[in-house]
Amino acid sequence: MSDARRHVRFGSSEAGGSIGGLRWSQVAITGAGAAAMLLCLRAGGPAAAAAGLALGAAALAVAFVPVAGRPLEAWAMTAVGWAVRRGSGAHRFEATAPVAGRRGGGEALLDLPPCLDGVRIDAIRTPAGLVGAVREGAWLTAVLDVEGTSFALLDPEDKDRRVAAFGHALSSFARPGSPVRRIQWIERSAPQPVGELARHLRDQVALPVDHRSVRSYLDLVDGAGPDSQDHSCLVALQVDPRRGGRGAAREGRGALLMRELNALSDRLLAAEIGVRGALTPRALARTLREGLDPDGRWALDGPGGDGDGADPGRFGPLALEEGWGVCRTDSAWHASYWISEWPRTDVGCDFLLPLLLGTGAERAISVVMEPLDPSRALRAAENARTNQEADEELRLRAGFMETARRRRRREAAHRREQELADGHAAFRFSGYVTVSARGLAELDASCAAVEQAARLAHLELRRLYGEQQAALTYTLPLCRGLR
Repeated sequence: MSDARRHVRFGSSEAGGSIGGLRWSQVAITGAGAAAMLLCLRAGGPAAAAAGLALGAAALAVAFVPVAGRPLEAWAMTAVGWAVRRGSGAHRFEATAPVAGRRGGGEALLDLPPCLDGVRIDAIRTPAGLVGAVREGAWLTAVLDVEGTSFALLDPEDKDRRVAAFGHALSSFARPGSPVRRIQWIERSAPQPVGELARHLRDQVALPVDHRSVRSYLDLVDGAGPDSQDHSCLVALQVDPRRGGRGAAREGRGALLMRELNALSDRLLAAEIGVRGALTPRALARTLREGLDPDGRWALDGPGGDGDGADPGRFGPLALEEGWGVCRTDSAWHASYWISEWPRTDVGCDFLLPLLLGTGAERAISVVMEPLDPSRALRAAENARTNQEADEELRLRAGFMETARRRRRREAAHRREQELADGHAAFRFSGYVTVSARGLAELDASCAAVEQAARLAHLELRRLYGEQQAALTYTLPLCRGLR
C-alpha cells in the first residue's frame, strides 16, 4: 500500500520581530530600562547604582519574563482593558427587555451586552425566500447551514480529495478587488438525549415499530445511558462593499452578499459538501442565541416552541457576567481559548478529529479566515523573508546560535514565498474554541477534556484571560477574531 497521502504543513504562528526577532514594545521597554539605569549610575552613589540596577532588571523582566505563556508587557493592554470594564461595570449586563415591553407595532427592542453592541439582523428578500444577514457597520454576514458527512470513515484518498476541493473552493475569494472580507467555519457539539435518536428513526425510517430491526435499534437506544452528541456545522461569509470598488457600491450590500454567498454555496456543493441553505433571519437569531444560551434550544424545540427559530430582536442573553477566565450567560458558564499553536510537523488532513469527535464536552470550534490580495501577500512574504534573513545575520554577529525553531521559521517563510510565487491563494486565519457547561465544576472537567483532545490533535490552546466577553463572540457566526 503506497503512502501517497496529502500532508498539511503549518507555518510558525509567532509574530515577526522588528530588531533581532524582538517586538517594538520589547525594544522600547529594554531601551527605557537601560537609559534609566545609565542615568542612575551617572548620578553616583551606592543608592543610585542600586536603584539603576533594579530599574534595569525590572525592565528586562517586564519585556521577557513569560507569565502564562506571554511576557508581562504583552499583558499590559489586556489588564488595562479588564480594569476599565470592571471599573465602569461593562463586565456585567442585565437586559431591560423583560420590563421594557414592546412598541405599538409589536417589534422587539434590541437589548444587547457590550460585546454585541452594533450587531443587527437584517432580512434580505430573495426569490427563494428571506435570508438573514448580520449587519455590523458596513459589513454584512450571511450563514450557510452545512451538512456534515462521515468524514472520519472515508478512505484516506477520499479525505485528501475532499479537503483539496474545499481549499480550491476558498481560493477563488483571494483575488484582487474581492468584496469578501472574511470566511468562517464553526463546528458545534451539544448533548443530544437518547430520545432524539428514537425520534430520528421514526422520522427517517419507513418501517413498522414492531419490525425486528427497529426493535433491536430501540433496545440499543434504551441502554445507551449517557446522552450522545449532536454536531452541527456552519459556514459564514462576510462582505465589505468598500473593498469591491464602485461596482460593488452600485450593486448594493444585500445583492453583493447574495452573489458571493451563492458562489460559495455552489463551490461547496462541487466539493461534495452538502449545503442545506442559507439561514433565515429567525434561524440566524436562533443560532446566535444557542451559542450564548445553550439551554435556549430546548425552550425553542420543546412544548410551545414553534421550531422555526428565534425573534431577530431577541438573540442576545438576558444576563452576562465576565470573569477573568470565564464568562457566564443565562444558563451556562463559558471558557474561550485561542489556538496559539498549530501542528509543527506534517500532519494528515484529518488531524482535527480528536478535537472534533474525541470528547463529550459541549464546545464550539471556529476558524476565521481573511482572503488576501495575491500581489500584496507576495510582497509581504518577500519582506518577511528579507527581515528574517537580516535578523539571523544580526544574531550570528552578536554570537547567538540559530535554534531549531528559528530555523523552521526561516524555512516556512521561504516556503510561503515560493507557494505564493507559484500562484497559491493566501489567507490570514486564527482559530478559537469555546467550552460551555452548566456549572464551574463541570466546566473545569470539560476544559480539561478539550485541552487533552487538542494535544492529541497537535494543537496548543491558551485561555484568553481578561478577554472572555469578546472571545465568546469569536465562536459565533460573526466573522470576528482577526484585527
